[in-house]
Amino acid sequence: MNTTMKRLTILLFVLAVPVALSAFSFGADNHQFNPAFLGSSTRTWETGVSGNLNVYNSYFAITDFLSEEEDAALVIDLGDLAEAMAGGKMETSLGTSLEVHAMAQLFGIGVGGYAAADLYGGFSIPESFFTFLAEGNTIGDEITGEGELNLKGFAEVGVYAGYRYGNYQIGLKFGQYVPLIYSEGTGYSYSLLAKEADEDGIIFEAEAEAFGTVYSAFDLDDPGNFDSPMDILTGAGTKLDIGFVHVKQQGRPLWGASASIPLLPAKPAYAFELTGGLEATITDPLGSISFGDENGNGDDNDNGFAETENTFELSKIEGEIDKEIMAPYKLGGFYRFTLIPVIDLIPHVEMVFEDPMLVNYGLTLTGSFAPLSWVSLGMGQVNNLWVARAGLDVDLRLLEVGVRVSSSSESLETLASFQRPDVSFQVALGL
Repeated sequence: MNTTMKRLTILLFVLAVPVALSAFSFGADNHQFNPAFLGSSTRTWETGVSGNLNVYNSYFAITDFLSEEEDAALVIDLGDLAEAMAGGKMETSLGTSLEVHAMAQLFGIGVGGYAAADLYGGFSIPESFFTFLAEGNTIGDEITGEGELNLKGFAEVGVYAGYRYGNYQIGLKFGQYVPLIYSEGTGYSYSLLAKEADEDGIIFEAEAEAFGTVYSAFDLDDPGNFDSPMDILTGAGTKLDIGFVHVKQQGRPLWGASASIPLLPAKPAYAFELTGGLEATITDPLGSISFGDENGNGDDNDNGFAETENTFELSKIEGEIDKEIMAPYKLGGFYRFTLIPVIDLIPHVEMVFEDPMLVNYGLTLTGSFAPLSWVSLGMGQVNNLWVARAGLDVDLRLLEVGVRVSSSSESLETLASFQRPDVSFQVALGL
């Protein structure tokens, strides 16, 4: 295939989906998208670290907590909250990641290594719980609900090899990955019941039950139970990443394509069953509230009482673990348009072959030369969410520092509310 055909093929691949606007990093810290980025700079050696933190709540947003008024207060209307959750659930999540890499290249040959970890935790609270808080419960009626608990965490380590021929850079990564924590079918159910007591008063009964399986490369009963750090890789899955980049204009990639190919699934060394629950019985709940006398001394004789029993347990499953976790196949590509003076337009796309299949895409706007090239803006779709991002990457040759802030949302209308804020950083030293 000649050069023109290669460029046309990659361009059509990038434009095969609708183009929106997402700030996109071409530094070595983004080697998870394309391993050739590890060797596409003009540095002889480089070592760096990057990470991010993101939070999300489906009802509250960052802008709800910001006000210019000195006496401003956040008012939570339980009725409004229950109405907003009608037929649905409140989702809350927290995610973080950390990546380190090192590489050296001489006479066009590059070698290096990397390590990365990603952690995600999320849970949901059903609408019935907020309806109970807002409206209470009728004696004799039982309120029930069920929520999910999602935990996903993976660690990956690997080696890198690359080769530069003229303006073309090819990169290969061979890595092993293990689940730090991976939940399957985990969640909880609850019931709330108010009923009359034999004497004057009310008995309130609450029950919650947990269920599901949690997998990990660690023994969660004794996380330090291993002879060496390499023991964590027992049962690790393997994957191969291939990247190709056309580089010119002082090391700035013009276009490229990449693929991530899983070779073997990860087989978790440990599995744990989430069982048990919580039971609480409150007799005369109104009588359980005592405001005390003027000196703050309460009178316990008039108070009701509560009985609780907690049986939550994460119990280890003995025997062979029949579970395989396979990394997804991925294909990605990008192209840098340099026809507009001062500004470069860079569409990119990544197809993730999961169930269901994901197509992440976006467009980055950045300057054509330093220091304008240190600033990038964009918007796109990642994991079926709209994402807007602004980045500042200052490259001083020996030191490169980057900070990126983004917001994501299920709709464009709420994108500016910072309901899913994400802050990331990257620092690299090189020569």
